[in-house]
Amino acid sequence: FLIAPQISDLDTPLPTNALTVEAWVSIDMPTTWGGFISAVQDNADAEKGWVLGYNQTAFTFGLASEGTDDGDGRMTYLKSDRPFEIGRWHHVAGTYDGLEMRLYMDGQLVGTSKEQTGPVLYDPTAPLAIGGYLDRNEDQGLDGRIKAVQIQDAALNQAQIEREFKKSSKLTKLAPKVDTKLDWMVSPFLTWPTSDAVSVIAEATRPAKMWVKFKPEDGSWSQMTQEEPAKLHEFRLQGLKPHSKYFYQVYADVTDADGTQTI
Repeated sequence: FLIAPQISDLDTPLPTNALTVEAWVSIDMPTTWGGFISAVQDNADAEKGWVLGYNQTAFTFGLASEGTDDGDGRMTYLKSDRPFEIGRWHHVAGTYDGLEMRLYMDGQLVGTSKEQTGPVLYDPTAPLAIGGYLDRNEDQGLDGRIKAVQIQDAALNQAQIEREFKKSSKLTKLAPKVDTKLDWMVSPFLTWPTSDAVSVIAEATRPAKMWVKFKPEDGSWSQMTQEEPAKLHEFRLQGLKPHSKYFYQVYADVTDADGTQTI
């Protein structure tokens, strides 16, 4: 939801000296640069504004201040010290009081930094958006749900964040909304070929262990395995012979309370 194409268009300016941004959210599919609410421009070394979001496993809070401005802005990103659970409601909040950034998850402090100081450094052309990470050259929409978001011009303390969490804490007791069936979200495909290498990429509907088996037409099978469960995997097959035919097979595997599933 685009609230303003440019934050300079807002009738009420965004907080500068102190800030709390919070949201009740549920993530269906993680991504490297995810956002719940953002007022950010992060383009190469030019980094201004703030964003409350997530990556593949954890919640994040990024912010740039005037005190660490290196000419075009520099952001600090906090990452929660524990993972979120896919499909489950979580309360996430980021605070900044001009001296310290804090990140909270379900009422608990999960990350801090004193790297940023002074007022928040904004780019007046940055958009204000809910439900994604949006700036001049990135548009990463949330694949999940949002119940509520809130921006305040004060840095709530631990007790206040806990009270905010407890108002709707029953949400965290609900069963996660997840698709338990393992299937291909994006079927395996080849990309980035060179004379002696190629990448195999595949994406599953659930975080899974994945491996690829490959062989030359007249040779034996080799295997590459990535044990860490993830939805998206990339394998770089190297040492291939030019002008030769190869075969490959990709497998994904999960084991949980529902048993083992392999595709």
